[in-house]
Amino acid sequence: MRGPALRRRAGDGRRRRRRLRPGARREYVREAARRDGAAGPLAGGATPRAAGLPVRERGLPRAAHPRRGRRRVRRRPSPTRHWSRESSSTQVIAEQAKVYPLMSGHNTICVATALVECGLLPEDRRERFVLEAPSGPVPVEADVAEDGRCRSITFQGPPSFVAVRDALVDLGDGARALGLAADKVRVDIAYGGMWYVIVDGADLGLALVPEEGARIRAAGELVKKACQRDYPVEHPTFDYPGPDILAFRGPPLSRGADARNAVVMSNGYSGMLDRSPCGSGTCAIMALLHARGELDLGERFVHESVVGSVFTGELVAATAEGVVPAITGSAWITRYAEVVVDPSDPFPEGFRVGDIW
Repeated sequence: MRGPALRRRAGDGRRRRRRLRPGARREYVREAARRDGAAGPLAGGATPRAAGLPVRERGLPRAAHPRRGRRRVRRRPSPTRHWSRESSSTQVIAEQAKVYPLMSGHNTICVATALVECGLLPEDRRERFVLEAPSGPVPVEADVAEDGRCRSITFQGPPSFVAVRDALVDLGDGARALGLAADKVRVDIAYGGMWYVIVDGADLGLALVPEEGARIRAAGELVKKACQRDYPVEHPTFDYPGPDILAFRGPPLSRGADARNAVVMSNGYSGMLDRSPCGSGTCAIMALLHARGELDLGERFVHESVVGSVFTGELVAATAEGVVPAITGSAWITRYAEVVVDPSDPFPEGFRVGDIW
C-alpha cells in the first residue's frame, strides 16, 4: 500500500482507531522504518514544551533532563529502545545511553523515508527537502517511484574531518582477557556527525562477521574507553566532546563493496553493534580516507555493514571546515503503532530495573 492509500491509512485520521478507556489519551503515533540492516523506530508529533526551541536545544538537553514523552516511548513496556522524532522539517535524535549525536545518518534515512511514503510532505517537496539536525540543515533528495514508494534517500552530511591520526592506545589487561591479537592498537579519530574512533579490525585479530558480534562489541568498548581517557576531542563549533562511538574497518565480503565496518555504540551496560552501514560513520571514514589520499572528491565509496547491507558515499566538496559527504541508502516502513497514556496506569512513564537496562 503506497502513496495516497497509505496516507489515508496512516496520516489523515480515517483509519480505524481503537476505543480508549475514559481519560486515556494517545500521545504519539510511531512509524517504524528499518534502514539497511537495522530498525529505527520514529515517534511523530511534537512535545508542547519543546515546540519553538531550536533543534539543538530540543535534542541534546534531554541527556540531562529526559522529558516524560521520551521516557514513555523508550521505557518498558513500550518495545522501542531507540527513536527519532520529527515535526515538519525538524529531526531530533535520541540515542542509546544518553549519547545525542549532532547528526545520525541512518535515522535521517528512516525519517525521510517515512515523510515521503506517509504523504507528510507537500507534493512539490517530496523529492527535495531539508531536515534539521542539531548539527544544522541536512539537505535530502528522495528517489520516489511512480507508486509513491521511496526507493532510496540521499542526504548531505556535515563537514567531516580528522582530529587524531595514527595514535597508539594501550589496552592493558583487557586485551588479554578478550584474547585480542595485540594489547596496543593504532587508532584515528574523525568526526562525521559523531566522534568516531576508527580501527582496523585485523590489528586486533577481529573478523567483522555477525558470529563474532559479542567479541567485536567488547573489544570496541575497550578501545573506545581507552581513547576517551588518552585522546579526548571537542568539536570546534559545537559543545560536543568525544569520542563517543567506534568503527572497526575491514575488507568487504560482498561483491561491489569497497570496505566493511562494524560500528560499536554504547548502550549503558555492554555496548552493541549498529546493524546498518552507519551514515555518520561512513562520513567520518570517508574523511579519513581522503586525508590519507585514498579517496578523491567525486569518487564513489560503497560501505558494507556487519550484516552485509550497504550505503553508498561520495565526497561532494571540500571546505575550510572539512570535506562534505553525501550518503545514499534505503529504509522500509515495517509497522504503525500508538502509545496510549492512561491516568490510572501506575507506570505512565514506563519503568526501569537496574539489571540490564
